Amino acid sequence: MDKEIYTMGIALLMVALFFVPVIYFEIRSRRSSNSFINRFRELAQKNHVSLTQFDSWRDRYAIGLDQYHSKIFYLNRNEAVEESLLIDLHELHQCRIVKDETKTGSPNSPVLAIRQIDLVLTFQNPKKPVKIMAFFSDKSGDSLKDELRMAGKWSGIINSGAKALKKPDNNPVKKPSRPVAAGTR
Repeated sequence: MDKEIYTMGIALLMVALFFVPVIYFEIRSRRSSNSFINRFRELAQKNHVSLTQFDSWRDRYAIGLDQYHSKIFYLNRNEAVEESLLIDLHELHQCRIVKDETKTGSPNSPVLAIRQIDLVLTFQNPKKPVKIMAFFSDKSGDSLKDELRMAGKWSGIINSGAKALKKPDNNPVKKPSRPVAAGTR
C-alpha cells in the first residue's frame, strides 16, 4: 500500500513537471500575442482607422481593413524598428504578391524554398512610390507557416476593394437615368 502511494506520488510529480512549463509558456505566448494586437489596434486608432477586419501573425505582423473609410493599415514590428503603413484604397492601382524563391537540395531532386513573401502596392499616380508589406522573411530564422495563404487572402481583399472604388457606378445614391416630369410615373 505504501509502495502504491509512493508510486502514485512520483507519477503525479512527473505529470506536474511536464504540464506546468507547457501551461506557463502557453499563457506567456497568449499575453504576448494580446499585447501585440492591442498595440496594433492602438496605432490604428491613432491613425483614425476603424478596423472591421484584421489578421496578425508571429506577434510581429498585422494587417487590417477599415471598410468605412476604405483604408488598409499594416504593422511590421521587429527588434530594430516598428513600421506602419496606412493605404487609401481610393489611390491604389494594384496589389500583387511577390515571392523570393531559391532552389535547394540536389540537382536530381531540387526543392523550392521561399525566402520572402511581400505584398507590393502600386498607385494610380505613377509618381507615388511603390509600398511593400512584408508577410514573411526567412532572415529572422522562422520557417514558412500560413503566410502565403494569408498574403493571397489580403491581396484579394485589397484588389477587390480598390476595384470597387474605381467603378463609376459606386455612388450609393442612385440618380434617375432620365428626368421625371412632375405628376408622371
